[in-house]
Amino acid sequence: MKFAVKALSSGKARAGVVHLGSCPSPIETPCLLLSTRKGLPIFISPDLLSSLPSPDSNLLQFSPLHFSEGPSPKTISSIGGLHQMVGLHEYGFAAVARDSIQCLPECGSTNKTGASFETPCGRRL
Repeated sequence: MKFAVKALSSGKARAGVVHLGSCPSPIETPCLLLSTRKGLPIFISPDLLSSLPSPDSNLLQFSPLHFSEGPSPKTISSIGGLHQMVGLHEYGFAAVARDSIQCLPECGSTNKTGASFETPCGRRL
């Protein structure tokens, strides 16, 4: 993986490009980072991934925690890695140590003030 900065701003923001060995074309940042469950996108079916703008949506986020009860690292390696296992060869994967799906707020109730949500930090209004 290689990251190069293309532009800086006075507000400390930056634009760049990420080169991944698995992706045929570089990915310009900022870009879309799609959440996955065990390497497969959750909110869009894999056959519709090609309809998203490319290469701005060729980066998938996965959590190694999703594989704690699934195939072992040895099994995934013998298959040929995560790309081979899920069949998304033209996409890059970014490992994140937390589960982004569990961090989504869940609506469970409302009160006279409005809807309240259960989050990892407690109930929020």
